[in-house]
Amino acid sequence: MRKITLIMFTLLICAAQQVKAQTDSMLIRPTVDKRVELLSIIFRLTGNPEYNRNDFKLYTDRIESHFSPYKNHELISFARSLVKTDGVSYDAVMSMAINLDNQFNLPADYGSLDSRWNRNQVGPFIKLLKKFVKDSRFDAFYHSNENLYQEAVSRFMPIYKSIDTQWYNDFYGQKSNDRFHIILSMSNGPGNYGPSVTDKENIHNVFSVMGAWVTDSVGMVVYPPELILPVLIHEFNHSFINFDPEMFRTSGEQIYAAVGEQMARQAYGQWSIVLTEAMVRAAVIKYMKDHNFPAVEITKETVIQKTRGFVWISKLVDELEKYSSDRTTYPTLNSYMPRLAEAYTGFAQYTANYDSIRPKVVSIDEFTNGDTTVRSDIKTITVHFDRPLVGRGHSFNYGHLGMEAMPKIINVNYANDNRTVIIGVELLPGKEYGITLLGLSFRTPEGDAIKPYEISFKTAE
Repeated sequence: MRKITLIMFTLLICAAQQVKAQTDSMLIRPTVDKRVELLSIIFRLTGNPEYNRNDFKLYTDRIESHFSPYKNHELISFARSLVKTDGVSYDAVMSMAINLDNQFNLPADYGSLDSRWNRNQVGPFIKLLKKFVKDSRFDAFYHSNENLYQEAVSRFMPIYKSIDTQWYNDFYGQKSNDRFHIILSMSNGPGNYGPSVTDKENIHNVFSVMGAWVTDSVGMVVYPPELILPVLIHEFNHSFINFDPEMFRTSGEQIYAAVGEQMARQAYGQWSIVLTEAMVRAAVIKYMKDHNFPAVEITKETVIQKTRGFVWISKLVDELEKYSSDRTTYPTLNSYMPRLAEAYTGFAQYTANYDSIRPKVVSIDEFTNGDTTVRSDIKTITVHFDRPLVGRGHSFNYGHLGMEAMPKIINVNYANDNRTVIIGVELLPGKEYGITLLGLSFRTPEGDAIKPYEISFKTAE
């Protein structure tokens, strides 16, 4: 009897280890990839703003020192023409990177390459790229930084080890055959990209190219879990979301009519894409709740998604909770979709009426928005809202005039039961200014955020 029990226990352990191995094989160990580094450097040299961040200055200074003499290399001139004529930028650059092999060749079938790459120009680009690698001594640069790359990977490993891949199989009720890769990009600042490619074995490889934008006291990159984990959880969810959008068409079109302008600015140009993104983002919050993330982090993630236009996100998360509580009736998330489609009828109405729920700016004390004769010696911009805000923190962006028109902010305080925000500023005479208030901090205690509100003005001479 003891022998039988021991055999059964051993079989259970082996089965558990096999399941863990299967799920772990979905998530490949993080690495720094020379293809990503090369393409990032090339499009830094072209002048693309998204590839010219210096958040990880310790590393980007090395790039500038080594590669500055090659800013007018024939490859860089050719790449600039692709930027100008075909819009090669952002994720299109990373799409090229992950389609290359380690000798910087493209496979015969590169159908997953981003469409912004003109197929007639790909061959000449690759030829010049290989010449650039040789002329610029790229391999020598890459090898000289291997210790830095290894340290970055080491700092990322606690996050990698904390990702619960089994949760995805359990939550969705189905297994994804995708393989998920984490690539640490050293020079892309806060730019994160999610390209994918199907390899010759017909395996769909999903890449999360993670930027480097936070550093420690000595300038080395760090990866705060509260910033990084939601991004990774998000990208991994994409591999499992697979539903028929047609049952959501009516409500989806109604939602897009309400938030489509904001979604289009994020490159979500169709209602079906928006609903997929909403599901992915709600699943991130569900993951966080199931793994006992601090309430403040869950609230922050929820508010972030609301400010991005997914104003129904809390209601969608509630539906995912209902699904999770009745897995006997709904063994997979796809089996819950008809019920979710019914719920979306209410989501659409809620979204259409959401502006009436948002807090709104009612007045500014020192001047009228758009004034061109503002005194440059004023020390505050006092903004009044129609209801109390949460009263913690502040979130600003520059306005339509760009970063150079952002006023110098000295401090930010709340008054009048958090209905008033007092922004301490220093202004110059004869200058145009623009500042946008964002909903990440300027929101109600319930999490309802203001629409981005731009204050623009010009000071008198």
